[in-house]
Amino acid sequence: EKVEDSFNYLWRVQQPRSFGRRVTEYLTLIIVGPLMLVGFLGLAHAAMGSASVQRIAALPLMDRVMAAALQLSPYAMVAMIFTALYLFIPNTKVRLLPALVGGVTAGVIWATVGKLFTAFVVYSTRFTIVYAGFAIFVVALLWTYLGWLILLIGAQLSFYVQNRNYLRLGLVELRLSS
Repeated sequence: EKVEDSFNYLWRVQQPRSFGRRVTEYLTLIIVGPLMLVGFLGLAHAAMGSASVQRIAALPLMDRVMAAALQLSPYAMVAMIFTALYLFIPNTKVRLLPALVGGVTAGVIWATVGKLFTAFVVYSTRFTIVYAGFAIFVVALLWTYLGWLILLIGAQLSFYVQNRNYLRLGLVELRLSS
């Protein structure tokens, strides 16, 4: 509910979903989303094991392409998740291109910051510090804050890609909050 309220605020939506509609749509998303993900991963695994893909993968250039695709797959998966969030959570019609722009941007930032945090945590375990347990708690809070910020940046970007008239001062009344 808080995520939807935040997205509705960013998208300048006045009317939130009703409780019944919210429960129905989110339960559908929670049930269908993982099923689609498992189906996609199963089909991808079956395709990678097929003889024709193995022959193509044996070509000199294709092994590099497949290695690059494997390195980019976390970015693509996170970008798809963010795109789906930006499409379905605001209580308004969001077009695919703005949601995709926001999703790809947020996905790349998310994966990059995630790698930086992972490197930081791995590097910090090398030191014997008295307060290392406390430092992990602070890092977890920082990661939560940055994750939320990245999610909202992508939502804001998708709003401005779809509603460019809000970028031009003077054409639309500018309302500032406290």
